[in-house]
Amino acid sequence: MSMLPRSHRSDTLNAQDWADQRSRIERIEDEISSVASLSGVTSWERDRLSEWKSARYKLTDKQLAILADIEKKVFGEENEDV
Repeated sequence: MSMLPRSHRSDTLNAQDWADQRSRIERIEDEISSVASLSGVTSWERDRLSEWKSARYKLTDKQLAILADIEKKVFGEENEDV
C-alpha cells in the first residue's frame, strides 16, 4: 500500500475522468430505475454501481470489465465502444 496521500496516488481520478466514470454509471441507473428486475442487473451489481458512483479513484480493470458487462446487459451490444 502506498504511503502517499490519496491525492498523490496514481489511482486518483482527475475531474474529467471521474465525470466520465460517473456518467456511465448514472446512464445505467437511469435506464434500470423503473425496471431493475427486468434489466437482468443483480442486486450485487446495483450495489457495486452505487459504490463506484461516489468513488474518487480509478476503477480497476476487473471493475471496468464488470461495468462493461452491466452495460451490455442493459443496453445490449451497442456499447462495444465504451
